[in-house]
Amino acid sequence: MGGGRNARGNTRTTGSGKGITESNLVGFNYNDEWSKDLQTMGSYNFSNTINKNESKSNQANFLPTGTIFTESDSKARSENTGNKANFEFEYKINPTTRIVVTPKIDQSRSNSLSESSSFSKDENEASLNESDSKSYRETKSTNFGNTINFNKAFEKKSRNLSFVFNNNNTNSDSESLNQSKTVFYQDIKPNDERNQSSKNGNTLIRIRLILNI
Repeated sequence: MGGGRNARGNTRTTGSGKGITESNLVGFNYNDEWSKDLQTMGSYNFSNTINKNESKSNQANFLPTGTIFTESDSKARSENTGNKANFEFEYKINPTTRIVVTPKIDQSRSNSLSESSSFSKDENEASLNESDSKSYRETKSTNFGNTINFNKAFEKKSRNLSFVFNNNNTNSDSESLNQSKTVFYQDIKPNDERNQSSKNGNTLIRIRLILNI
């Protein structure tokens, strides 16, 4: 068995930028001989990573026409979770014949949420514009694979019969949402509002059969 947990500050991770990252890992291995003809092995691993980041800023732009002050803040959170399991079952039908079955499953899920806002004003405290935005994305994926290997050895040296069946099924889904609004106080152009969402799904099945004599 194995496991771990750690938290780190101001560190860079793939796809999440700077922030605080917390990781959790758990795993175990199993090996046993259920009978003189049946041997089993297995392993399982769990992983979870969460990244959080919050920031605030105040900025002043000095222009020939005047000074623009902008206040902005943002926060983001992302999480990745994975489950992996592998098994192997070997059964000896007789001294020259055996069958091996190796199923495996891999599940993953990730989601991310980010929110931001900003407000601008001039040197006379007159409002110029403000904006708010929010985006969310979630992805799920499941992969199941299985291999069945049948092997028969003959008395003649280097002669055997091998039959291999392999299948792999993958299913993935994703969903995203993007919302934003920008208000202009001293400009003739209209306010900008957006609300976009999308969903995608994909299924893939692969089957392979191999016969060796």
